[in-house]
Amino acid sequence: MTDPILAFAGRKRNDELIVALHELGWLRDDDRVLDPTHGKGRFWKLWSPADLTRTDIVARLSPDTKGRKGLDATKLHEHFDQEFDVVVIDGPYKLNGTPDGGGPADSDEDYGVHVPARWQDRYTLLEDMLRSGVKVLKPKARGQRKPRLLFKCQDQVVSGQKRFQSVDFAVLGRELGLRLADTL
Repeated sequence: MTDPILAFAGRKRNDELIVALHELGWLRDDDRVLDPTHGKGRFWKLWSPADLTRTDIVARLSPDTKGRKGLDATKLHEHFDQEFDVVVIDGPYKLNGTPDGGGPADSDEDYGVHVPARWQDRYTLLEDMLRSGVKVLKPKARGQRKPRLLFKCQDQVVSGQKRFQSVDFAVLGRELGLRLADTL
C-alpha cells in the first residue's frame, strides 16, 4: 500500500491554504507563529494558532504587535529573538497590476504592489524577507519538532521570460539551512 496523496486542489483562497496547512500538520494549534506580512489578516480568517504575532511590511496595515507597529519584515531579527516555531511569509511576489482594471489588481495597495517596481526589486525584497525569517526561528531542541518557514511565491513571466521564483527561493532556503519538505 502506498501513502495517500495530499493535494491543495480545489482551494482558491489564502485562508483555505492555511486550513490545508493545519490539516497537513505544517501548522499546529500550539505553535508560536509569526506572520510579518499579516496586513488585513486574510490568511487567518478560518483558522489561526493561539499564539500568532502579527505585523506587516505596509506600516499602515500592521496591527499593533507588542507595542511595535510597522516592523521591517527584512529585519525581524532586530525585533525578535529566535522564538518562533513557524514563520509565514506572503511577500509581494506579484508583478505590478492595473488598478483601474478591477479583479485581483484592486487589492494591489493591500499587498504593497500598487506602486510600480522592477521585478528585481520585489525579488530582492522576498530574498531579504526569507533571510530574516530564518533568523527568528527557534533552534531545534532535542525531542522537539523542527521549526518551519512557510513561504508563498509564484513563478512569473517577465518580458517574455519565465522566472522560476519557486525554484530560486527553494535553493536560497537550502543555502540558509532549510529543507524543502512540501509544496502546495
